[in-house]
Amino acid sequence: MELLGKSKKELRDVCESLGEPAYRGGQIYHALYAERKSDVRQMTNLPARFRQQLAAEAQVTLPGVKQRYTSHDKSVRYLLALSDENDGGRQRPASVEAVFMPSEGRQTICISTQAGCAVDCQFCLTAQLGLIRNLTAGEMLGQVLIALEDASSKAVRATSAVQTNVVLMGQGEPLLNFEAVMEALGSCSIRKAWEFRRST
Repeated sequence: MELLGKSKKELRDVCESLGEPAYRGGQIYHALYAERKSDVRQMTNLPARFRQQLAAEAQVTLPGVKQRYTSHDKSVRYLLALSDENDGGRQRPASVEAVFMPSEGRQTICISTQAGCAVDCQFCLTAQLGLIRNLTAGEMLGQVLIALEDASSKAVRATSAVQTNVVLMGQGEPLLNFEAVMEALGSCSIRKAWEFRRST
């Protein structure tokens, strides 16, 4: 079972289905999106026994970084590999791009919502790919988490008060993947994902 992309309510339901109190879902949500823990075994706000059980039942699947291109202005363009499995179902393997753009008092992360695109705009290189597939909410959030964690580890951010913007302008047309985009936005997961821990 994939945890990334689930709302707090969905995570509460997962916990109850595993025989745990619903409030544990809020703890998982915090570990995923505020602490950016991608390994269930490192979610130390959960009891060790439940972490062990959860690790056997669930996972957090982040995109793999195939290539990183860093510009002189510290912008970073990522070529990301998406898994070919999601929640037990098979999906077409795909690659997408995301871009992290820092500036004074602000950082912007541009993410993809589809692999390829079906619109066929003649001026766009992505149009030549056609539509490979829609991304899940978790795959969209994964792009944000990869960029934030990378920036945090390299101390790219300016201060803890920096504003983060997420722009849906990578590959694809967000409104053609409306349900998954709204799931990612509506769960407030993206908002949580871009909050840096003040202690870092």
